[in-house]
Amino acid sequence: MNANALGPAVWLGLALLVGYWIWLWAFFRYVRPRIMEAAGRRLGVTVEESLRILDAGTYDTTGDAALGKRGAIWGLDLVVLLAGTVGVAALVFVPAFLVAESGALLPIESAITGRGATISPLPRADMPIAARKASIAVGVRNTGAKPLARCRLAVAQYTAANGYLTGRSPWFDLAPGEARDVAVELDASKPPAGEHRYPVKLECDNERLAVADGVLVVR
Repeated sequence: MNANALGPAVWLGLALLVGYWIWLWAFFRYVRPRIMEAAGRRLGVTVEESLRILDAGTYDTTGDAALGKRGAIWGLDLVVLLAGTVGVAALVFVPAFLVAESGALLPIESAITGRGATISPLPRADMPIAARKASIAVGVRNTGAKPLARCRLAVAQYTAANGYLTGRSPWFDLAPGEARDVAVELDASKPPAGEHRYPVKLECDNERLAVADGVLVVR
């Protein structure tokens, strides 16, 4: 596979995944044992990692330690284990996912692959609450050096907040530097009255190239 075909979002994900694996190795090899040893010294007990089949990998006290101290070690071990694995994963991967979904990396990806496009500011979509349908014309432009085929605009999220809004355009192609207006038909099954923001994405050959937010006004 050509490395240039992998966008920044993919490389970011791979780098974070490798970094997370390295952290897990360091956590189980160094961090967790030192935390549990420090906790044991603080409580005046000796702790060690169990090698028994039923509780392998957990930390417990050795000797005749008081039940309260054993319980404190068990509880601390669980907290450390969850924080060092699930907690770190959430801190690393959730923000990365949000950044990738926001489209912030798309301009960088376009500069690398030569495939890029922009969506003009979306016009306000006025939807009669009884009709539950609206139509808008969206301006798109091929900003890359390569032609774009099988392109389509579509509403990117399906949520109750905007009345389960859906919408897409017909298929179209874009030559390098070409700009055009594309009709997008919107349809909502339960549109609530008021103004609602909604995202629109542009995909060509199943590759997301641009995102933009629009405003739906239901009267």
